[in-house]
Amino acid sequence: MAIGIMGGLVAAASVAGDRSNGRNPFFQAVLTGFGAHAVVPHLISAAVTGGYTLGLLTTPTVVVPFSWWAWRELRKAGVEKAEIPTAALVFVPLSIGAAHAGASGGLAFVRRPRDMRQSSRSS
Repeated sequence: MAIGIMGGLVAAASVAGDRSNGRNPFFQAVLTGFGAHAVVPHLISAAVTGGYTLGLLTTPTVVVPFSWWAWRELRKAGVEKAEIPTAALVFVPLSIGAAHAGASGGLAFVRRPRDMRQSSRSS
């Protein structure tokens, strides 16, 4: 569920990036956040837990290579880095936290016993 929530954010940024030929600050901020998110939630969490965590395999094989490739392509196309407000950097951990909180809430609802879900609908 968290992947779906973040996927929606990345999809919206991708549309903005496509419409602006990569110049949109929202697109560039999300692209930066996509690459940066590889470190904290995935690599560091695996180091802290001493084992596999979600995203550990896709981080070095998808996230980091895609981010480097995308930025290289933007530079080759002559796209200058947009000025991204410092406040936008706060959005990275907030969006990750919101995605995980939303996913946890959704999973808690799905995992509730069926009779509790049905009684909440009839109220």
